[in-house]
Amino acid sequence: MCCRILRSAALALSLLAVPMLGCEPKRVQIQLDAFGSSGIEGIFLYRQNPAGGAFQRACEIRFSDFQTIERRGQTVERIKYLQNCVDGEIGTPALLLETTVRRPGNDPDAILLELWYLRFEAAGTYKASAFNAAGESALSAASLPL
Repeated sequence: MCCRILRSAALALSLLAVPMLGCEPKRVQIQLDAFGSSGIEGIFLYRQNPAGGAFQRACEIRFSDFQTIERRGQTVERIKYLQNCVDGEIGTPALLLETTVRRPGNDPDAILLELWYLRFEAAGTYKASAFNAAGESALSAASLPL
């Protein structure tokens, strides 16, 4: 209990300090179909180039430490993730964050995540792709203004 409170306080303080770093925290909701059976390791976010309209890779979000825990008598799944980008430059780690995993009722292999994306670049339109050891998926059909 004490560790959970400290972890929550540390996350809250980290998110409060984020605007001082020159970025804006945004919530991204993403559903990953075949998460377990495909061995998905993370997602790439692509930002649409305002000049030409093409989408360019802006960020890597890598998943780690998938856990099943007991909380208030219920089983909860959690996953940690690391945003590996700052101002569109991949390879620059930011914060290690954690989110609750939800499972859509119609597909037990799919997961639904709400992630914090720390946007350092100007607002824009984004799409996502998932990646694993075998490669990367196509860009998502849906786009998201961030």
